[in-house]
Amino acid sequence: MVEQILDRLLPRWRDEVPRNDRVNRWYQHREAAQRAVVVLDRDAEIRQRLGDDAPQVSAAALHPWVWERARPLWQGGHFREAVTAAARKVNAETQNKLGRKDVSETNLFKQAFSQDLPKTSFLLV
Repeated sequence: MVEQILDRLLPRWRDEVPRNDRVNRWYQHREAAQRAVVVLDRDAEIRQRLGDDAPQVSAAALHPWVWERARPLWQGGHFREAVTAAARKVNAETQNKLGRKDVSETNLFKQAFSQDLPKTSFLLV
């Protein structure tokens, strides 16, 4: 349970917090737990004082197929790649749902969320 909490609060704690098995086999866990307590205690204050008081998005609130695509990368610390993978999945699923594999991202979403009436396209052969 402790490791799951630490994984959420400090995703790279296993690599960044030193081990000292000769002194105490729980040294790394104890040190990481102390760091996690500070993160929890100071998070709201830091966001407020540094101007990053924007709402936070929980991965649990994402659509399952978006999070499943991004999860392994995110948990491995590859944040940019995780966001890119999630965006690609959203794009691919939008193309599938709309049956529009002929349109790229920007135009796809502009057309999907346009308030204009749907237009039919005719191909002249």
